[in-house]
Amino acid sequence: MIDFKFSYSSSGGIKLSDCNLQLKIGSCCLIYGLESKEMSVLSAILGRILPSLELPDIESLQYLYQDYAGDLEIKINNYPEDVSYIGMDPDRHLHFSEVWEEIFVQCGIKKKDEILKVLQEYGLSECFYHRKISSLSGGEKMRLAIAIAFNQNVSLTVLYGVIPWLDLKGRKVLKDSLLKLKRLEKNVIMIEQEYSDFIEFFDTHYSFSQSTLFETNKQKAVEQLNSISLKQSMLLLNKRVSCQKDTVILEAKNLVYNDFPDSTIQREKPLLNKINIKIMLNETFVLLGENGCGKSTLLRIFFRILNPDQGIVLLNGINIKTMKRIQIVESICYIDQFPENQMIYHNIGDCKNIVKHEAFKLDLFNQYFNYPDEYPVTQLAFYDLKILLLLINTSKKTNLLLLDEPTWSMDQHLIEHFIQILIILTKHYCFGIFIITHSIELLSSLESKTCYIKEGELLEY
Repeated sequence: MIDFKFSYSSSGGIKLSDCNLQLKIGSCCLIYGLESKEMSVLSAILGRILPSLELPDIESLQYLYQDYAGDLEIKINNYPEDVSYIGMDPDRHLHFSEVWEEIFVQCGIKKKDEILKVLQEYGLSECFYHRKISSLSGGEKMRLAIAIAFNQNVSLTVLYGVIPWLDLKGRKVLKDSLLKLKRLEKNVIMIEQEYSDFIEFFDTHYSFSQSTLFETNKQKAVEQLNSISLKQSMLLLNKRVSCQKDTVILEAKNLVYNDFPDSTIQREKPLLNKINIKIMLNETFVLLGENGCGKSTLLRIFFRILNPDQGIVLLNGINIKTMKRIQIVESICYIDQFPENQMIYHNIGDCKNIVKHEAFKLDLFNQYFNYPDEYPVTQLAFYDLKILLLLINTSKKTNLLLLDEPTWSMDQHLIEHFIQILIILTKHYCFGIFIITHSIELLSSLESKTCYIKEGELLEY
């Protein structure tokens, strides 16, 4: 029996009060609730990676550490020491150059045939053995991180925000792994927002709210997933004001991209093969596909982060190869899965100076970012960073939003807020929206043109 009761407080204002988690041996536990810094800290405590060391002496770095170097008061400590933890950023769990090295070092598996068996078990083919980590898609990285976590000899595995990374195949692999761990009487804690596919796997359910844990049940967990207001919000977005719908914003002609980015392994078939696509003003376009099929690569080609091996991309009728970077940035608002990689401003005050010239944006900014001007943006959650990028990177010149998994790491409540921001922006600007997603909930709510990539080809859904 696992019985763990604790409190936590930090100088940054994070506070967890009398959190009590009780699990039977061999059970799978769900923790759900509104995404927040507190939930991130909770996951790290359960993963045995917090609290960290004392705050650094360098004052400018203390903002970064203050939430994670707090005081942990343990009241009941019947909790395993041998814990494997995977958070929502798989890159933080992968430390070497090639895939085989990760499994060799982190799992202690030395023979090639045994490493290949691990890869196969987690839906990764033999060609992954020598793949560079940097050439993997986000979903492939997460699948590898999960494979490593589940092949370590520990009694408890903690997963935080992993499900949104996974396509249907990846989710099936995860389900099979959960069943295997149950048979071995190992415990799993999953801290998730998008758990509808996994609801039958959980033996124990907890809601995280008001800085503590409340034991609930399957029915309440299902009720948390249901959101009428989300469908209503999406209906408003679908019916946004018309702005010359027949205008083509972006057109791709015969795009070919041969290999995975940053890969030394040549593919038998191109990753993207003769892709033709038109994105219209005021249109919502959704792109689906398995992990590693080239979805994010296509978005990066649209934004000229990558160049195709063949074909052209026209933005407002102009070949993007001939355009200055500032012209592309003004026309396209691109938001990656990891928005912190795109943030070039240091603090809230810097960002506020960008939006202050438009009254409606300034109102939104003050509503969502009620912080001192010197507050560093590095302290913001993923969701907040995505909202911030939407506000500072859109203008009357914006014709197109490129959104790579925009609702990733968000619960239903936050998705509704995100959609409301989009609705407000569409009342002031005219643009098309191009979305990559694995979220069935989001897809079912959208009236959109939907395609998917399979074996390099773009097919209608």
